[in-house]
Amino acid sequence: MKFSELESLGFSREVWSLIQRGLNHAGFYNGTYKGRPGVKTRAAYNAYISDESDEPKWMDIARKEMGTKEYLGDADNPEVLKYLKSVDTLSISAQRNDETAWCSSFVNWCMEAAGIRGTENAAARSWLQWGREIDMPEIGCVVVLWRGSPNGWQGHVGFYVKETATSIFLLGGNQGDQVNINRYAKNRVLGYRMA
Repeated sequence: MKFSELESLGFSREVWSLIQRGLNHAGFYNGTYKGRPGVKTRAAYNAYISDESDEPKWMDIARKEMGTKEYLGDADNPEVLKYLKSVDTLSISAQRNDETAWCSSFVNWCMEAAGIRGTENAAARSWLQWGREIDMPEIGCVVVLWRGSPNGWQGHVGFYVKETATSIFLLGGNQGDQVNINRYAKNRVLGYRMA
């Protein structure tokens, strides 16, 4: 069960406190037992559920970043800036602005944090040349989408979570200016890649 689904159950403060204590006992939570789900509780829960999974290591890393978002106005979120610094194709000024397109930077940062070399490129479509192509998506595989035009240069990249008949769900960065899981039309997929 995803953390957002857990939150939607409307648990009391006492139940949340028990969840926090359980996560602490399992070695995943080091916060206080306030009985309210926050960033630390989310990160601990996501680490706990992914610890038992066969998902690629970068998925656990990406999940822990969920909720990171651009700052409004002139301020820049240092968390987004760290993603931008993971690519070599951006100018210094672009690396210092969280308004810079950062979906590929986020995927590169997650790969780097997992000890895997990414594309080191800020272009989403650069991932079409990375790793090996797979025909059927797997949890955590890199998914490249077209944006604007299928034959153009623009794109989007993220990690595969699930799909329906017509949609694909990606965990990625710069999805509504934040790290989250978002739905996209499946007919926009250009390719699936795996390390």
